[in-house]
Amino acid sequence: MFNGKEVNWQHIKGVYNHTNKHMTAKAIKLTKRHIWLTSWSKMRVDLAEHTLSKEVEDALASIEELKKISEGTRVSINYYNVKK
Repeated sequence: MFNGKEVNWQHIKGVYNHTNKHMTAKAIKLTKRHIWLTSWSKMRVDLAEHTLSKEVEDALASIEELKKISEGTRVSINYYNVKK
């Protein structure tokens, strides 16, 4: 929860799945390494930065299936980017 809104990893996975199915959405840098983390990859800052990027926030806002349910995730990503 972030400011009373749900933050859910499934929203990020939804962006990844959408970009894999739609060739026009390939500008987002999410790969399977960003989604299925190992104990080693959990410590990689570059993966976290890509996952919490403005591009992912914008994708959450533009993908119709995720737009309404991902508000908390978008707000938390935005908060991260503002505080950087």
